[in-house]
Amino acid sequence: MDFIQKGFTGKNNTWKYLLTMVLVFIGIQFASIPLVITAFFQVDEDLDKFKKGAESSFMDIGMNSSLFLFLMIFTFMIGLLALFLCVKYIHKKKFISIITSRVKIDWKRVFYAFVLWGSISIVFIFIGMYLSPEDYTWNFKPIPFFTLLFVSFAFLPFQTSFEELVFRGYLMQGFGTLVKNRWFPLLITSLIFGLMHGMNPEVEKLGYIVMVFI
Repeated sequence: MDFIQKGFTGKNNTWKYLLTMVLVFIGIQFASIPLVITAFFQVDEDLDKFKKGAESSFMDIGMNSSLFLFLMIFTFMIGLLALFLCVKYIHKKKFISIITSRVKIDWKRVFYAFVLWGSISIVFIFIGMYLSPEDYTWNFKPIPFFTLLFVSFAFLPFQTSFEELVFRGYLMQGFGTLVKNRWFPLLITSLIFGLMHGMNPEVEKLGYIVMVFI
């Protein structure tokens, strides 16, 4: 049984997919409240410093980058939890069914893909440093670096997993059960995924070629 066929298990009425996406969206909005509150107080504090003549400017307004990243990822963590609950209780199927068509996750393939893509990224970085060294600045600061490194490795997989499971898993199977072929789900989920990431800051700075990495 291939991945699309796996989507035919459980309860797959169209309204269940719509309800799930609505509930996931609502979960993400509620999870964003801590981020909004933290940003509000941070901006208010920075504005007070600015008004008092402290060494600050409107460009400095913002929170710690590691804290911001964690609070952003927290919204995806709740979104992933909502997706898990909806798949289990609304669709009445195992969550692994939107991850793989196999009985269990093949972690060897996961780590192989991680090492392969990581190696390709490192090679491109060094090529960029060689061709345009003026675009790179050494500003290593141990505490911010290792804090961000920890947050990235510990929590960033929740964000990437959420996006992949929604588009490459849940919605791909959903469209597959709707149209009953393989090509349309692949094309439509890729299109939606690309459109949602087309406004990302890195796309604006580096151009649409960066979408290859996304």
